[in-house]
Parts: sequence; structure tokens; C-alpha cells
Amino acid sequence: MGWILNLTVLILGLSIGSFLNVVIFRLGKKSGILLGRSECRHCGRSLKWYDLVPVLSFLSLKGKCRYCRRKISWIYPAVEILTAVSFWAYLHFRNTYDIQVIYGLALISGLIVILFSDLLDMWIPDKIVFPLIILAFIFNVTAVDISARLITALILGAIFAIMYLGSRGRWLGLGDAKLVFLIGLMFGYPLGVLAVLLSVWTGALVGIVLVMAKKATLKTALPLGTFLAISSIIFIIFQNELQKISRIYF
Repeated sequence: MGWILNLTVLILGLSIGSFLNVVIFRLGKKSGILLGRSECRHCGRSLKWYDLVPVLSFLSLKGKCRYCRRKISWIYPAVEILTAVSFWAYLHFRNTYDIQVIYGLALISGLIVILFSDLLDMWIPDKIVFPLIILAFIFNVTAVDISARLITALILGAIFAIMYLGSRGRWLGLGDAKLVFLIGLMFGYPLGVLAVLLSVWTGALVGIVLVMAKKATLKTALPLGTFLAISSIIFIIFQNELQKISRIYF
């Protein structure tokens, strides 16, 4: 991509990331996503437009509210930067522009919301997962491998649902089962299975490191949905390359 297109994609990603912050912090709240003005979460002061410029406002304010000088969460610039980088990487490795691009960017956006919702509140919102499942089904309903995708989704979802019921929610949440169903529908076999396995292995490794560093115990709950979302975003970006590799081994 040329530098103008690269810059446009990054600005678009930052802007979408700013909106995703609104979704992450307001979803499930009484005020809703579209109602109400942006305000400081500490002092409640309404923020001006120049307080809301993605990343730049955070840097210019040195990570503190202009009015009460309390720290602004690092989540805000993290979401914006991750969205921009993910959008750029996805378009860079696809190098084509069609309806598939809109589908991919929509999935990435929804997964970023899930990533941070689970990281912050141990919650995978149905209002994000279900629309993504519907989107994935509609987009892939005419695909040659739609049966394989549905079977993969059902098996993965069933395994996690059984684990949820068997552990009475101690090992994982029902939202994780819904999310792995989505992953199976997005990627089918074998990529869907590999994406889930990568998430579980990564989560286990992080858990071991935290226990060894005495930052957690064996009973500490980890946000599996965050790891599932991260691996899914990676698989969406590198899907073409991963499919070529998977054909060699599966």
C-alpha cells in the first residue's frame, strides 16, 4: 500500500478504536452507547473534542484528566493503537479490497471489544458475540465448507459448554463457549481448532508465569475470552498464510 493509503487506514483504525472505547466502557450501562457525552470517569466533567483525539490527546495530557488531573486509563490508547495496527496489518496482508475486507474489519472490531471487556470485567457481552455469529453465518452460508464450519463450531461450543456445566462455571464462563462457537464458524477446521488451542496454551503459559512471579495463585481466574480474541484477530490477519500452511499438515 502507498503511504497515503497506509496513513488513511491508520487514521481510520484510530477513529474506529476511539468508538470501540465507547462501546467497551458503556456497553451494559443505563446511558447506552449513543446517548450521553464523553466524560471523565473520575470527576464527571464533560470532555471537549480536543480531549478525545485518539492517542494524541492522551499524550498531550500526559495520561491525566485536564480537569481533575487523575490518571486516564491506559486502555483508551491501547484500544485505539491495537485497532489501527490490526486494520493496517489485515489490509496489508490481504492486499485486495472487496466485501471480504468489510467483513474482516467488522470481526476484528467486535473481537477487540470482547478482548478488553473480558480483560477488564471478566465478561463476554452477548450483544457483541451474537451479532458476530450471525454475521459470520450470513457471510459464509454459501461457502463450500459451510457444513465443516458448522460442525467445527458445534463441536467446539459443545466441548466448552460441557466444561462450563461440569465445573459449574469455575473453569470458564458460558461466554467462552459462545465465543469458541464463533471461532469455529469463522475458520472451520483446522484453523478454528488451532486458534482455540493457541488461546488455551497461551492462557496456561501466562497463568504459570503469574504464579511463578507470585502475582496469582492456582485459583486465580484468567480471562480466557481475551486470549481467544487475540488469537482470533491474529488468525484473521494471517488467514491466507495459515491456510496454506495447514494444507500441508492437515
